Amino acid sequence: MARLKVDTWRGAIRMPLPLAQWLQARADANYRSLNAELVEMVRRAKEDESTSAPMPLEPTKGSP
Repeated sequence: MARLKVDTWRGAIRMPLPLAQWLQARADANYRSLNAELVEMVRRAKEDESTSAPMPLEPTKGSP
């Protein structure tokens, strides 16, 4: 079966080892590759953001 060709970005990321281990465990539990798990998590975050107001990067004035 031929795969649908889609544009992709290839790159390297760095993250703390405990976070990488957690991510790998999550991927294993979902029967996905590490890459597929990251793509799914980012896709869901994007979907969630489009249905709600994004969190500000900087605290707003008057916030603790």
